[in-house]
Amino acid sequence: MKLRSSLLSISLAISVSGWAGAASLREQLDLAGRDNDRLAQIEIIQRILQAEPTDRELREQLAGLWLAIEDYDRAEKTVQDESLVSPSFRVRVLARVLYSRDDKKAEAVALLSEFQAKNPTDLAVTRQLAEYMAATGQFQPLVALLDQTPGAGNDVSLLIARAEARRSLQDFSRAIEDFNKASSLASEEPAVVQRRAAFERLQVAQQNIQVASDTLAKDPKSLSALIARAYWYLYTGFASAQAAVDAEAAKQAEPEFISTRLLSAYAENAAGKLATEKALQDLRVDVAKPLPEWKAVEQILRDDSALKAKPRDVKALAARAALLADLQQYDLSEEDWDAVLALAPKDPTPRIEKIHLIVKRKDYDRAAVEFRNLESVKVPPAKLASAAASLADAAFAESRFEIALDFINRAIKAQPTAQYYRQRAAILQRLNRGAEAEADLAQAKTLTKKTSR
Repeated sequence: MKLRSSLLSISLAISVSGWAGAASLREQLDLAGRDNDRLAQIEIIQRILQAEPTDRELREQLAGLWLAIEDYDRAEKTVQDESLVSPSFRVRVLARVLYSRDDKKAEAVALLSEFQAKNPTDLAVTRQLAEYMAATGQFQPLVALLDQTPGAGNDVSLLIARAEARRSLQDFSRAIEDFNKASSLASEEPAVVQRRAAFERLQVAQQNIQVASDTLAKDPKSLSALIARAYWYLYTGFASAQAAVDAEAAKQAEPEFISTRLLSAYAENAAGKLATEKALQDLRVDVAKPLPEWKAVEQILRDDSALKAKPRDVKALAARAALLADLQQYDLSEEDWDAVLALAPKDPTPRIEKIHLIVKRKDYDRAAVEFRNLESVKVPPAKLASAAASLADAAFAESRFEIALDFINRAIKAQPTAQYYRQRAAILQRLNRGAEAEADLAQAKTLTKKTSR
């Protein structure tokens, strides 16, 4: 408190000296307000109240300022005399003190609830009560409160509070209705603008959930509908338990499908039933990566179905492997490339793609081993060199210059081109081997001249 008093004195000394021409304390208060100098405002209001102790507006302003700088003791003291502030303001301050200073959240909610029950049209109290109820997870009582509060259906902040509570209760349709009503009342209100994207996302999810639910009502075993509803429940961010139920049903129906394994892992992780490490270990799904877009999940499902009908379909396996790599699901992608290799052991493409996956995981030692396996297969020199050069690029980007040098040496051995010599020169420069880099640049120049003739 001594430090705060010192700050007040310093602030006042600085501020008031800057307003030397002010004719009165109230003019000084106005200037302090324009400068948003709370400490100066506090000091000036206290001086004014010494002469005008019954000025309710100033006393409430003072209490608000004490709360703003989190001096809850002085805020409480300022509203101690019931005759000097409005009952509504006093209960809001006392509730804030209980909630923030004393960490007595239940008592703060009870205090506001008691007052609100007797004064249901006091929307300022209702807003604070709604805030505390939401923060403490009392979503059902909050919805009931606002359903019964006169005027809540035309108050933007209360509509948003009810929308968010209904969303947490998975009452998505009415949550969207409440938000849309708030938006229609004040489309540019910051609280509306800040939440618009989230509720637009919820609306997309709700529409798709309804479509999937309609399909499941006719065909409870529809795999595509189960996967779709699981995905869109998960997409909402508020229905992971429902997502897990649908995803598990889908996985039970088709345990070998990557799409069902993927959705099940994400849903169970979101529901707190499956740790991230366990998902990677048991299901080979990296749930730390973003949830894939729905189009990607649909495509994986199509590939799954194609492979169920024709398990040796190399094209479908390769397509799924490439898509999984794009989704950063490297374990699943490698699993598919291994399956492709088993079906087409002489095809260099799956080996090259597998090496790229390993490099993305920064496992350069295993990449080198796999590359030696690639060299043992009959691979066109240009393709082998291109693969080695791209691996050199990946290692270079990670500042793994010795590894990059090893790969580019292999590229040059397979197909000595000007491009690869220039690439090696850049690597050698980073390794402080300037003379060798110059020699490579000279060789690149010579090769360029030969090819241009």
